[in-house]
Amino acid sequence: MLSLHIGGGLLALGLLLGVLATQGVGRLLEQAFHDKAEALARQLATVSLDALLVYDYGTLERYLRDLSNQSGVRYLQVRRFDGEVLGEAGELPPPREEGNHVLVRWPVRLGDNPLGEVTVSYDAIPVREAVWRISLFGLAGLVVAVALLYLWLRHTLERRLILPVQAIAARVSGRENHPDLPLGRMPEELVRIARTFGRLCSQIEDTGRQREEAQRLARSATERLCRDQRLASVGQMAAGLAHGLNTPLGNIIGYTHQAMRGTDDSHLRERLAVIEEQAQVCSGIVRNLLDSVRPPEANPGSLDLMEKVEAVVRLMGPVLRDRGIDDIQVQGTTGKPVWADPTCVEQVMFNLMTNAADAGARSLGILIEETGTEVHLTLVDDGSGVPEAIRPRLFEPFVSSKPPGKGTGLGLHICKTLLNSVGADIELLDTSPQGSRFHITWRKAPGEESR
Repeated sequence: MLSLHIGGGLLALGLLLGVLATQGVGRLLEQAFHDKAEALARQLATVSLDALLVYDYGTLERYLRDLSNQSGVRYLQVRRFDGEVLGEAGELPPPREEGNHVLVRWPVRLGDNPLGEVTVSYDAIPVREAVWRISLFGLAGLVVAVALLYLWLRHTLERRLILPVQAIAARVSGRENHPDLPLGRMPEELVRIARTFGRLCSQIEDTGRQREEAQRLARSATERLCRDQRLASVGQMAAGLAHGLNTPLGNIIGYTHQAMRGTDDSHLRERLAVIEEQAQVCSGIVRNLLDSVRPPEANPGSLDLMEKVEAVVRLMGPVLRDRGIDDIQVQGTTGKPVWADPTCVEQVMFNLMTNAADAGARSLGILIEETGTEVHLTLVDDGSGVPEAIRPRLFEPFVSSKPPGKGTGLGLHICKTLLNSVGADIELLDTSPQGSRFHITWRKAPGEESR
């Protein structure tokens, strides 16, 4: 009698589980089918984004036709954000067949900007037929399995299953020879289950770590894409700026040469020389702006760093005094030439000193030292320092603590790009509300490194 009760209970439980399992499998198949349609929509959205950016609608049409030939695909459409249909393939099922197909709509975005939408329709009838077949075969197989299970349980339930399963459930560590698991006295099947559980636990942990790393890489790639797009815009702006400024700058330089040849006044010639020099600096700044979005073409050579820094300080002294910096100290113990581009040195010093003035500095200290094969320049100011939020990304493009309209966030990025092009580098040593210290390292000029 007890066996009959157990058999009846197992049969009822088996039928219930079979129905639940069939429903679960059906939902899983439908979800998998929906995921497939969604994956196709994401893929089509990516291709559509490329086509929208380069206006290649012919390729988009061909791609839609190729996709429409896949099994189960009923309808594909790419629509621009203004409602214009850029391409479509297949036929959209009528409303009365809404339950017989899966419809997925996916936005086409560039960053946070919506560019359009893709629509994908998959035929769901094969899935439902597959679920029905699985249900019939599953229920039939379940009845047979329950009958066999009943016969087997009468003999092995207590001795071969309950105790070993309790041992496995008590502690699964993932180690094959864990002392708490009596693997030697367990059936081989359960030993394999215990070991498989351990491997699955390890795989789940590894998958979690890999997913976090993939998400981090995706965020990083998205940030780089946005930054590159902004740099491309700056490059277009810089090209137009260079085209507009090079002609008047050339005229200024030409007329300055003529004025210098037409006068014997030494004071006037000195002033004209300053005009010419500053026009050349403006021309170099335009070129450096272009260098911020493409590899710079620096012209390094042997340069007396101390002499160049002192010249820049003399030139900028009046401007800096008007902005509140009335004390600039330049100290150094080396006269060894460095390998540098004069225009690069000017722009780097100009940027650092004007940034200090913008931060409210009242004094600047510049120290030049020689160590081995390198020459180091340290610039110290007593301004308000660099905000903590932007310190790790200080030398990236478009990173600035200045309010909108006061800075582009390209200054330090251009400085680092120019310095790196001649083998030099810049870093922020430390910063606080009492001031900041920037450190620049140059290589000695060839022939001076071994002295």
